[in-house]
Amino acid sequence: MLDHLLGGALVIDKDYNIIFANKVLRDVCGLKGEEVEGKKCHELSHLCPLPCGSESLSFKCPHKEVFSTAGPVTATLIHYCCIAEKERIIDITASPVMDEKGEVREMIEILRDVTEKERQRKKLEEREAFIESVLDGIGDGVVVVDRDFKIISANRGYCNQAKLNRDVIIGRHCYEVSHHWPKPCFEMGERCSAKEVFETGNSHRIIHTHFNKEAHTLHIETISYPLKDASGNVIASIEVLGDISEKIALENELEKKLKELEELNNVLILAFVNAIDAKSPWTKGHSERVANYAAAIAGELGLGEADIQILRTAALLHDVGKIGTYDVILDKSGKLTDDEFSLIRMHPAKGEEILRPIKQLACILPIIRSHHERIDGRGYPDGLKGNEIPLLSRVLCVADSFDSTTADRPYRPSTGKEYAINELRRCSGTQFDPKIVGAFLKVLEGEVYGEESWSSRG
Repeated sequence: MLDHLLGGALVIDKDYNIIFANKVLRDVCGLKGEEVEGKKCHELSHLCPLPCGSESLSFKCPHKEVFSTAGPVTATLIHYCCIAEKERIIDITASPVMDEKGEVREMIEILRDVTEKERQRKKLEEREAFIESVLDGIGDGVVVVDRDFKIISANRGYCNQAKLNRDVIIGRHCYEVSHHWPKPCFEMGERCSAKEVFETGNSHRIIHTHFNKEAHTLHIETISYPLKDASGNVIASIEVLGDISEKIALENELEKKLKELEELNNVLILAFVNAIDAKSPWTKGHSERVANYAAAIAGELGLGEADIQILRTAALLHDVGKIGTYDVILDKSGKLTDDEFSLIRMHPAKGEEILRPIKQLACILPIIRSHHERIDGRGYPDGLKGNEIPLLSRVLCVADSFDSTTADRPYRPSTGKEYAINELRRCSGTQFDPKIVGAFLKVLEGEVYGEESWSSRG
């Protein structure tokens, strides 16, 4: 029966004598039956004159263990043997054979050559150790997660993020370690990069919150890559986790500072508007109304939010140059002299000059300077015409002129809405851009800007 085994087999008595060796073992040794039988097992297997279990040797001996138990004993051991003068690694299973008195009479050893398997295992261990050392050299965390979301590998970087030892991490679910959650991320209402990798077979990137052992919040950028087998099936997700907490903190601080600057900018603009309004009771609220009209026109033209915001700021500050104009001229009830009108015509350029030192307002300077230019080139201060005039200046010109016409002035009462609309139509193509006039008329028909601008005039 033993001759039919795929592996080698020996029957050995209590004195280490080989009673029987099967054909597989004889072929491996290159010996005939009579050359094997009667030999000591340690002489055949190890070319050693002393039994493996001798005190002078460090080998574990299955023979000694089986016979010393005085009962059925099995053991699976790996020996490094010199069979047929070749070093082989043998997996041995030793079993006792009992006599009628229940004592161990002899033992059977089944020997399986696992040399190649062990060499491959050693190579694999060396390769894994090399990969582990490479991954440990990466500052970011790296984990490998199987399809059950269990961590099967973790580098030093991930251990440092989690504040846990590697042996505590391996085998646990990634959502337990990273998020302290009892269920996967997708069952907690969050995106799961590993799940997306398994579903799509493609890499994915997400940013989410992790918690370490000390319950400190970490902002982690995770890039997950599929690990596929030879058939192309995704068997695991390799996740590279970068701690961007410091970057997020800096961005939040920057955003806070930007908001503070924006608030300061708004306060500064309001201060300018109040200063303009304080120059004359006739112009109080003019800048805000013009800003509302201009923003409504820009919306009708389909301009973007950024342009509308720039235009609104320019409209609020378009008359800042009048701060340098004598109050007596602004409040004069009679017709202005040529010299007085020349002073008034200076306010667009003067406004640009006043605001130029404020770098944050650089984008509105051309708008303010050119808001009194005309399409026919007869405006001021530069005599620009047509498309030479910035688009937002052309919008501001229409909004400014409409509000000035419909508001009370020291030299005349309000002319009314209908008169102002007729003036827009009459001057379209000479003073005003026809396209912008058309857009504003649509605004006025639909009152897109709301009633506030119209009703707020005093």
